[in-house]
Amino acid sequence: MPETIVNDYRYRLAKKMDIIDIYQPDFEIHEQKLMLSLNFDRIPKHKRVFKKKVERFTEFERQKVYDKVKICREWLFNFDNMYQKLNK
Repeated sequence: MPETIVNDYRYRLAKKMDIIDIYQPDFEIHEQKLMLSLNFDRIPKHKRVFKKKVERFTEFERQKVYDKVKICREWLFNFDNMYQKLNK
């Protein structure tokens, strides 16, 4: 996991615990638990469990997404036109 995300989780933990000094023993215990939950390198790839299987879209699902995108593009186009008319 990128270091910036790890630092963000540390900051959130300190804020949640209402701690200013991160060198307190109580914070260090919780921080160790957090670091273990964020580090997956210690688990071999062939033993990792993915709870949600990723499946490809069916053709029907793909078409539904395309249709929604078309509707959204049309809405955005109309909204932009209306916005441009109102702000001349």
